[in-house]
Amino acid sequence: MDLLNRLINHPRVRAAFTEIAAWEKDRIYCRHGWEHAWAVARLAYMLYLEERDEREPEAREGFYAAGLLHDLGRAAEYATGEDHAQVSARLAGEILVELGMPAEFIYKVCQAIAGHRRGEVEGWARYLYLADKLSRPCLQCVVEDCYKREKMLVLQQLYDYR
Repeated sequence: MDLLNRLINHPRVRAAFTEIAAWEKDRIYCRHGWEHAWAVARLAYMLYLEERDEREPEAREGFYAAGLLHDLGRAAEYATGEDHAQVSARLAGEILVELGMPAEFIYKVCQAIAGHRRGEVEGWARYLYLADKLSRPCLQCVVEDCYKREKMLVLQQLYDYR
């Protein structure tokens, strides 16, 4: 997947992950680094495959791109309070345009990223939202007072992947 190689080596993507790591260096809760991004990408695509009889040809590359880029705006949220999903969608769009991706592909990826916090029930955002939540290791979390713990445990225990 050539696009993924170009994304993980893109200077803006690498800089964003470095900046996020700096903001989160003392964070006791789940972090938003490469490991999380890859987990979301893989899980979003798997959830999509489990529900679909027919696949969109660009879905695999699109879900991996969306998963990798969905938290790019985290540093901006820490610095300014702006919604990281919206910042991430804007940054992802700029990067994908720069890489010459087709407009429809960019739209789908950016819509998924923009909606990944709201749990939109339509389109790729639904899978990205679920993957973002289900990728959390809440069942093994050592942080007892985690603000997401109860919500994530219920989701992880009840969600039947359909």
